[in-house]
Amino acid sequence: MAWEGLLRQRNIVFLGEAGCGKSELAVHLALELAGQGREVHFFDLDQTKPLMRSRDAEGLLERAGITVHFEQQCADAPTQVGGIVPLLLDEDKTVILDVGGNDTGAKLIGGYAHLLKTSDVWFVVNPYRPWSATTEHIDGTLSAILRASRLKMPRFLLNPNLGGGTTLAEYLDGVRQGLELLSPYVAVEAAAVPAGLYEQAKAETAQMSTGAYVRAAALRHRVVVIDGLKEFTRELKGIGRNINQLVVLANMGKIREVRLGETMEALGRIYHQLRELTEQEHR
Repeated sequence: MAWEGLLRQRNIVFLGEAGCGKSELAVHLALELAGQGREVHFFDLDQTKPLMRSRDAEGLLERAGITVHFEQQCADAPTQVGGIVPLLLDEDKTVILDVGGNDTGAKLIGGYAHLLKTSDVWFVVNPYRPWSATTEHIDGTLSAILRASRLKMPRFLLNPNLGGGTTLAEYLDGVRQGLELLSPYVAVEAAAVPAGLYEQAKAETAQMSTGAYVRAAALRHRVVVIDGLKEFTRELKGIGRNINQLVVLANMGKIREVRLGETMEALGRIYHQLRELTEQEHR
C-alpha cells in the first residue's frame, strides 16, 4: 500500500492479533520510507510464535539500508530488544516497532508507552481471520492489547486478504466486512491492498462514501436468506471463543497439549447440516 498522506509522526507502531498481517505491512512501510531517504530502524518485537516474523526479511531490509533489531528467542522465554529508547528520542531517525500478536506480545512495549505518546500507532484487522469475525472479539483483543501496552487508542487499518491468491472480489468483500464491523464505532483510516490489485481496487472505490461502498459491495452478490442459521452462528462463536482461550493459555505456557477431537466432530456436524440447508435453498 502507499502510505503517502497517512503518516503523522516520525515513529510507527504496529499492533494486532497474530496472523493479521502487521509484520508484512511493517516491512513494506520500512522499505517505502527508506526509499524516501529516511534513516529507518526496524524493531522486530514479536516473541509469540508468529505465523510470519519480520526478522525473516532481515536481508531484504538491510539491502535497502534499514537497520534491523531483534533478539533470538530461547525456547519460550521472551527476550527484550535493546537500544529502543535512544532511537525513539532521536529526531533524525525513524523507528518502526513490529509488536507481537495479542496482549502477550504487547506487554513488551509497556515500558516505552511514555515515549510513544506522539507515535503513529496502527491496529491491523484482517476480517478474514476467524478471530476477527465479530466486533465483540476485536474489541476484546484491542482492550487487552491497550491494557498490556499502556498505549492510547490506535488508528485502524484493514488488511483483508486470503494470502497471495486473493482476488479483487475477495479483497472488496473483505473491506466491506471490515467496515461493517468497525465503522459504527471507530474511524477506519485505510485499507491495505495487494500491489497487483491496487489500480482495480482504486477504481472500484473512488469517490464512494463508506455507506455507498458497503451497499455496492453487497449488491455484487446474489443475496440469499437462509432460515435456521442463528443456531449455527451461536455454536460457531462458542467454539471460536473456546479455541481463542486455548491459544492464549498456550502462549502463556499454561497448557502444552490440547485434544480437539470433540471440536472436530462438532465442526463436521455443523458443516454437514449447513450443506443440507444450502442444498434445500437451491432446489
